[in-house]
Amino acid sequence: MGEQGWIEREHLGEPLAVVPVLDCRVSFRRQLESNDLWCIVTGPLGTFAHNVLPEAVLRRVQRGRATRDSSRDAAARKRTQGWQQMRIEDDLTIALRAGAGRLSMACLFGDGAPFGGAETGLPTTLRPGLFDRVRSLLPGAPRKGLRVYRHA
Repeated sequence: MGEQGWIEREHLGEPLAVVPVLDCRVSFRRQLESNDLWCIVTGPLGTFAHNVLPEAVLRRVQRGRATRDSSRDAAARKRTQGWQQMRIEDDLTIALRAGAGRLSMACLFGDGAPFGGAETGLPTTLRPGLFDRVRSLLPGAPRKGLRVYRHA
């Protein structure tokens, strides 16, 4: 299904932000009925659509912001410092990082403090570089499931 198919199927509104990532295009849109934030990634290998942030979750996080533990905000701000950032609302920014066929997203408050994130596929034809290939081998890297079969 193409981008227009996802827009019609999920009843998505006009793009809030559109940004190129490698040889793909990433757009963020609100769902018309629920106001959820959706991400549509379009590339040469296809189109992925992902519900990034439900409206109810965003408002709950914003209400609870005063009581949350902010002791790790400085380290988290450093982690997303080099990421591509797009402002969606006054108090919502999405930081993007592409690598090894994946698109990582971090949800940030307006001051850069993180509160969540998501990851989706990246339909790119570009092969991952040496840095991304090595990083995927390190402990803690996201992996696809490995099936092991044994002869009984």
